[in-house]
Amino acid sequence: MFTVRVDATDYFPAFYLCATPARRKLEAVTKSLGDMPGQNKLWFFTSPHESLGGLTPLQALPLLPGRIKFAAADFLAR
Repeated sequence: MFTVRVDATDYFPAFYLCATPARRKLEAVTKSLGDMPGQNKLWFFTSPHESLGGLTPLQALPLLPGRIKFAAADFLAR
C-alpha cells in the first residue's frame, strides 16, 4: 500500500479497500514499483497504458495480470 500526501495529510487509494482475488496481485505490482513517490504510483495505476491496450492497470489487473508487471517495469524505466 502507498499513500498520497494532500495538504499535509496522507491518504491511501480507495482501491486497496476492495477485497478481491486481484488484491494480492495489486500488492505485488505496488511492491514492484519500489520507493517511487505515491503520486507516481497512483498515476501508474489510474492512467491508460498503450502496452495494456489502452486500459489502466486497475482495469487490466483481472484481465491481463501477467502484462501488468511488464507495464510497471516499463514505467520504472522512464
